[in-house]
Amino acid sequence: MSKPTVQVKKYKGERAFAKDAQKMIAAGWHIEGQSTRKQAYSALTGVFTNRGISTVTWIKDAPVPVPAPAAQTAPAGWFPDQSGRHEHRYWDGSQWTEHVADAGVQSSDPLS
Repeated sequence: MSKPTVQVKKYKGERAFAKDAQKMIAAGWHIEGQSTRKQAYSALTGVFTNRGISTVTWIKDAPVPVPAPAAQTAPAGWFPDQSGRHEHRYWDGSQWTEHVADAGVQSSDPLS
């Protein structure tokens, strides 16, 4: 089985995080950990450092293998997308394709 995908991102403020978080969550990512650094004065250098930077660890679970329709001899057609990413996915009679549909609008989303 594949390992989950991990991304560590740094954000310079709440707005930057909020904007990116919506996209990440919609794409199937979730937050595994977060740390926030506040403004700190360095007596050594005489400057403020790490002002409002948050570090977020994003995790995306490994893809789950999508099984074929119950009967391996199912004819080609549209079936519920068992990956859960779309309403329907096209079965070409022998394997799942990248062709998907949501609310009647077709698009492409490869399984790998």
